[in-house]
Amino acid sequence: MSSDSDSDGWTDEEPEMPLYEDGCRCLLCPLALPSPEAVFAHCGEQHGFHLASVHAQHPLSFYSYIQLVNFVRRTVENGSFSMEEVLAGKFLCEENLKTHLQDDSLLCFDIDSYLEPQCNGDTHETLQKTTQESPEMIQVPKSEYESLKRELADLRRKLVQSETLMNEASREMSVMRDVTQRLMECDDVTSGGDMSLAASSANEDPDQYYFDSYASFSIHEEMLKDTVRTESYRSFIMDNPALFRSKTVLDVGCGTGILSLFAAQSGARQVFAVDQSNVAASARAIVQENGLQETVQVIQGKVEKVALPVKFDVIISEWMGYFLLFECMLDSVIYARDHLLRPGGTVYPRRYSMALCGIGGRDSSLREKVAFWDDVYGFKMSCIKQQLRREALVTEVKPESVVTSSHVIKHFDLLSVEHDYTDFESPFTLTGTADSDVEIEAICGYFDVDFAGDSCETPVAFSTGPGHAMTHWQQIVFSLSRPMRLEQGGSVRGGIKLVRNPQDTRSLIITITTPLETSAFALR
Repeated sequence: MSSDSDSDGWTDEEPEMPLYEDGCRCLLCPLALPSPEAVFAHCGEQHGFHLASVHAQHPLSFYSYIQLVNFVRRTVENGSFSMEEVLAGKFLCEENLKTHLQDDSLLCFDIDSYLEPQCNGDTHETLQKTTQESPEMIQVPKSEYESLKRELADLRRKLVQSETLMNEASREMSVMRDVTQRLMECDDVTSGGDMSLAASSANEDPDQYYFDSYASFSIHEEMLKDTVRTESYRSFIMDNPALFRSKTVLDVGCGTGILSLFAAQSGARQVFAVDQSNVAASARAIVQENGLQETVQVIQGKVEKVALPVKFDVIISEWMGYFLLFECMLDSVIYARDHLLRPGGTVYPRRYSMALCGIGGRDSSLREKVAFWDDVYGFKMSCIKQQLRREALVTEVKPESVVTSSHVIKHFDLLSVEHDYTDFESPFTLTGTADSDVEIEAICGYFDVDFAGDSCETPVAFSTGPGHAMTHWQQIVFSLSRPMRLEQGGSVRGGIKLVRNPQDTRSLIITITTPLETSAFALR
């Protein structure tokens, strides 16, 4: 079976590279040391910077540790570093989540595992010593001290979260004021003139309509209720914990955050969930409602534009659209792979294929959809029939409608796919499977997903083709103006070509060629 593919076959996982092969730069001087442990030992011995002391004053979580590293690097570089400001907690602000030193090895360090043996018991001894030296201090039992310390850390975390939400609200209000002002300046709008200027001012990002469509909860309900989709992701993540345990994970286009929650449950060390849609606010609330805010951070914005403090071991995304490529969200996943995935990291699901089959006379539903326009409450609307034939139809194709074999037209491996993935053409051959002569009235398109092949403990895959459990993607039908007669066991050859729609870069134009015709279809 021939096909146009990215490679002759699936490739194995790329070998993991040493994490600190270029060394780790000291926080306070240009010296490069072999590991983060060596950096912090050097900082204590040579610069009097003791991480355990900072942790005793401000218990370091994954986020606050990143804030500390970026704060120290920035203030050392501009000459304003002060240990007093560090101990006062000046590093605990959102701006310090932005990476200061590109590819900073310290940001990939598992700070929790390092601090546990460093600080176990030390803070209480320090408190006892301080109490003896300063009669103004109050000595408390260690268990009570630890409880108070946890409560204080939780209050600090909530304060940072509240400040972040306030900053986001302030930015949104600023945008609203700006849009309102520009709308008021468009005098011709109120007088019934051209509204295009106002529309373009209020929606300068041509992609915003796409992201706004995902602010509706109904679409997320539909996707979550798609058990093939959601349970496949859950099975892969939960049944393969070795792929996620102690890893940093990026969820591209997180929606309600369900994949991030699965990753956190599977043992991920830290998960960043990114979505441009306003559903991100709900995802953040969902994370907090389920007590996973220490592991999962939700960020609203385009993954191509947000500032993320680390590179990632794993990128996971449910980016697929109708016929796999509709909406072209794979653009964002490719960007994340090229800019945010660390060497040796991987993307899940990893492998995809697109396929075609012929459908015909065993099911009259397609003919009924077309014939409907011949008599609509006694009126002829046959012009719509012609337009209908120029659009790819998203619908359920019953397995009894399929009259040919399937042909794979394209393979994708997300570790190697390039930005021109939407533009390709492929020949296809469809062989009759019916026990008699049939007519091929339409071509059916669908896709299959393989999360990781045999490289994981529990392989997971699913198909959106006819005869498999239905998904919200359904199938795509390309109606033929001239049905093809196919003898029993006979074959027919054709071709398919995909390109992006230049008028709407998230939609596709698909051209089907058969021995009888060449027809272009819009998938939008």
